[in-house]
Amino acid sequence: MLSRIDSSFVDNGSLYTLCFGAQRDPHDAARNMEVRFWQDRPETLYNQLYIQKIYDGDKNGFYIYEKDNTVICCAGLTHIPEANACVMSRAYANHRVNKFTRVRNYTKFFYEIYDGVISKQYDAWINFFNEYNLAGRNVITNLNDSEDQYTRTNRIMKFVNYDRPVTYKYTKQFAAYHIVNGDDQKVLEYLDGIQS
Repeated sequence: MLSRIDSSFVDNGSLYTLCFGAQRDPHDAARNMEVRFWQDRPETLYNQLYIQKIYDGDKNGFYIYEKDNTVICCAGLTHIPEANACVMSRAYANHRVNKFTRVRNYTKFFYEIYDGVISKQYDAWINFFNEYNLAGRNVITNLNDSEDQYTRTNRIMKFVNYDRPVTYKYTKQFAAYHIVNGDDQKVLEYLDGIQS
């Protein structure tokens, strides 16, 4: 079941358990999910959720996908008003399952967020990638170009790599974007304005 949460969320332990388990996950996506000393670490999910409250507001939110009272996937969406775009952050899937199950769970979660939230509220979707997870940008742009992706999902969700580094959240990052409605003019204006 997909649920939206924000700083008012009272965790019954299921999100904490997912984040605690991330401490043993060697995957780069686990870095900012850790709960150790989260009050003093602004890059962690709990800090952003409960102290910075970045997922509060009408067009922001943190989404969890639960199965049998266990959070198996999660991701946050924050709004960029200048481009009416969303940015996905803290995307993570439970690593305590085999890789096939992890990818299947995350793919289902991903499309539920897209169909239920992104396609209804935003004109574009921007993903930012640090240098340590830059390979992920190439995965989504290459995967979404392929006929194989269309065969599996009955659609192609085209992500385009922005060709220059940007500064997002005080950090040099790289971007890829997907146009939901309209054209890419507002997105390119926004990205051009935050170039590194």
